[in-house]
Amino acid sequence: MTKCSLRLVAAAAALFAFTSVATAKTTVVWWDFLSGGDGVRMKAMIQKFNAENPDIQIDATTLEWGTPYYTKVQTSTAVGQGPDVMTYHLSRFPLGVASGVLRPYTDEELKSVGLSADDFFPTDWKAAHIGGKLYGIPLDIHSIILYYNKDLLKKAGLLGADGLPKGLDGLANFNAALEKLGKVTQYGLSFATADISGATNWRIFYTLLNQQGGVFMHDGKVLDGDNLAKAQTATETMANWVAKGWAPKGTEYPASIALFTSGKAAMHINGVWEVPTMVDLAKNHKLGFDWGAVQIPTLFAHPATWADSHSFAIPDRAPATFRPTSR
Repeated sequence: MTKCSLRLVAAAAALFAFTSVATAKTTVVWWDFLSGGDGVRMKAMIQKFNAENPDIQIDATTLEWGTPYYTKVQTSTAVGQGPDVMTYHLSRFPLGVASGVLRPYTDEELKSVGLSADDFFPTDWKAAHIGGKLYGIPLDIHSIILYYNKDLLKKAGLLGADGLPKGLDGLANFNAALEKLGKVTQYGLSFATADISGATNWRIFYTLLNQQGGVFMHDGKVLDGDNLAKAQTATETMANWVAKGWAPKGTEYPASIALFTSGKAAMHINGVWEVPTMVDLAKNHKLGFDWGAVQIPTLFAHPATWADSHSFAIPDRAPATFRPTSR
């Protein structure tokens, strides 16, 4: 938990309270999809905020991540219901604004909680604007990273004196490392090969595509020109890890984490949002090894990693005017 993150939680709640009718206590209905290690931290920050702000109470609900979440947001907004504040991916802002789900923040609202562009990374702040209007308060930048078991890498001769992995850059070197690690534990690498949402596989695929200089979509065309061949290379690379037995097949998200935390997989690809999970396990002596995390190795021509950003957004609940009231 950081002071900066707690400040953003406070700002998100206060932004709604700023526009609400003054009462003895303002209740802020809060929706998020943070169910991993980041969710643990968010719940702790909300509890802290509620304890320190008796005039504002955050009523928080964590919903299923992905399509179910955004479908619920869209349908609830359409009938003038839903939350007061919600988490929203910056990558979905163009669609959210076009479909009328989001309403912009005003300069007056930002000023009321002391926020400005200087508080955020320029790329995040720019992405939060559509048509010159601000539709979200960025909370983070989250990418996929490579978690690693220092003990197993050391045993395989892949750990440097600085505690960082060595010999992983370049596809041939990375594959050779996976083969070595497969001799000291069950798998060299784990990731959610059967993630029902497809998110994990997409993130790795997109990373490998971009490391080749590939572009998924341009001018309305998908994998145009030599991009299709680069996409095939990315897909075949991932499939080969499973075919060789270096990574497990048919593994869902929780199981992929468990393989790493149990020491059955020497490395693990996942988002930075699981860092709190590793920190807490180590702190509570439930992780039987030293661990570390680094950016995804450069397996092809260029360094590149998939990333997105969570933000705090406010639904455009204009239809609420026509909501029937009970008598």
